[in-house]
Amino acid sequence: MTRILTAADASALRDAAVGILCAVGATAQTSTDGVATGLLRSPTGGSLRVVGLGQIGPIKSFHVEVLAMRMTPTNVALLVVTNARVAQDPKDRPPDLDPADAQLLRKAGARVIAARELYNTFMKARETGRTDDFWQRPPFAELQS
Repeated sequence: MTRILTAADASALRDAAVGILCAVGATAQTSTDGVATGLLRSPTGGSLRVVGLGQIGPIKSFHVEVLAMRMTPTNVALLVVTNARVAQDPKDRPPDLDPADAQLLRKAGARVIAARELYNTFMKARETGRTDDFWQRPPFAELQS
């Protein structure tokens, strides 16, 4: 699961996030040819699509604007998992997104979580054995069906 902390490729980041979410009770849907789609159902019944937004260096506003423009309204929640400056120790990294960029994604309807936050929340749930608590925290609490 630690690979999420070093993933900069959008697909690798998405797949790592899907792995974590499935480990705490989500179920993944695949396409007819068995390819991972990033579409999940939470244990509480909510549906979400996971999208990775990663960069080896900083995530620039341009990257966020392109993603926001490509987002289309849907009845499935969009979870954007961010990961920037992956060569740095995760404890020493600044936030992945500028506050204005995070707000732009939220205004477009996405829920946003940093890979570090997702990983840390997963580790706490694993240590305590309380995966139900995992799904009660933002941004997952909003996924209640």
